[in-house]
Formats: sequence, C-alpha cells, structure tokens
Amino acid sequence: MQCGAIMGIGDLMAQAFGNQSTFEDIDRLRTIKYATIGLIVGPFLGVWYTFLDRHVSRKDSRFKRALKKTAYDQLLLAPILTLTVIPLIGILNRQSLQCGAIMGTGDILAQTVTDKRELKQVDFKRTLKYASLGIFYVGPILKGWYKYLELLVPEKDTKFVRASKKMLIDQAIMAPLLNLTLVPLVGVVMNQSYDEIKKHLKYDYPEILKRNYMLWPAVQLINFGFIPLQFQVLFVQVIAVAWNFFLSGLLNKNN
Repeated sequence: MQCGAIMGIGDLMAQAFGNQSTFEDIDRLRTIKYATIGLIVGPFLGVWYTFLDRHVSRKDSRFKRALKKTAYDQLLLAPILTLTVIPLIGILNRQSLQCGAIMGTGDILAQTVTDKRELKQVDFKRTLKYASLGIFYVGPILKGWYKYLELLVPEKDTKFVRASKKMLIDQAIMAPLLNLTLVPLVGVVMNQSYDEIKKHLKYDYPEILKRNYMLWPAVQLINFGFIPLQFQVLFVQVIAVAWNFFLSGLLNKNN
C-alpha cells in the first residue's frame, strides 16, 4: 500500500513540477495507474529485500554487505523490474481500471452478502487480488478481443446479423476459454493449493459455464448490437458486477 501511495505521489509531483500542470490539469487516471503498479511492485520488493538480507553473509562488514546487496540489486532486479514496469504502464488504461474496480466490487458483495460479513470484516486483501485480475488480465483481453471481433465480422451485414455473429463467436470461443483460465488464476492469487484448484476445475467450471450461457448470450447480443465499441468493455463489466459476485463466491467458498 505504501509503495502505491509513494508512486502515486511521485507521478503527481512529476505532473505538477515537470509538466507545469495546475491541479485542474493533472491527469488523475495516470496517477491511479502508477499507484496501481506500486501496489504490485511493493510485495515483490519486500520479498526481494528479505531474500538479499538472508543470502548476503552477515560475517561481512556493514559496508561490504551494503555493496554486495547493491550489486545484486542493480545487476538482477533493476533491469527485470524496469522491463516489467514499462509494459504494465502500456497495458493499464481506463477500461482495465474500470474492470478491476467492478471485479473488486463483485468480491465485496460476495463477502458481505454470501459470507454474511460486516464491512469491517471484509478481507480487502482478497478484494485487491481479485481486482488485479480485472486490471491486468480480463480488461486488456476483452478490449483486444472486441477490437478483433469488430474487424472479423463484415460490416456489410445488418446490425442484428453482425451482433448475432459476434455473440456466437464470443460465446463459442472466448467464454469457455476465459472462464477456464480464470478458475486457476483466481486459485493462484488466492494462494489455494493445487488440489483445491483441481477441485474447482472439476466441479465448479461446468457450473460456471452453465450459468454463463444462461446470462451472457443475451447480454452480448445487446452489447454488440447497440453499444459503441469504445464502451463495450464497460457495459459488459457493469453487468459483470452480478457475475463476479457469483464467481467470487463460488471460487472462494473453501477460503
């Protein structure tokens, strides 16, 4: 959390002093992007510094230990972290952040309604993990997929025929694949064991697909038929508040 706050403050300072932006001109979405990346970078840095502290000999003098840690850090982590952060900045966009916020909202509903927790008992760490899947996985995938469908389905067809074709392709290809990958991904970010993830795939995945086909064909027909391309991910994610409420509750029922 601290790393996210510091990266967000750093971006605000860069805009205020580097770009000479007034408070009204500050790009708050950009600041949120940097703060979100900080939330991801922070835990990795914590693990890395613990690793360095344990593996650099304590027999050395303080100065020698500091030199060794600096050398390892700059030779190993610095280039890897830089190579990771640059594409993350490119991936993050308004739609990805909206997707993360909506998936997080779905998880909070699952905890308060299904698990019957009071707001002060909500596991916000779990919510943040679930939201991160929306930001870095579901949001970017859906944005690219809808652009691809727009190019794939001919414009010469009527609006209804185009919407129907897009919906059929989406539900035949993307729906089963996205749900199939989300089940183990949720398990990984929630620190579930291999056996638990396997159990979710065996018993919960068929139920997820069954519920998917009860809801999403109609939603996607409306989405592809009436919603402009730039708002299609947002429309889907607004409907997905209820879907993520169901999904989070189902995949976290053993936690």
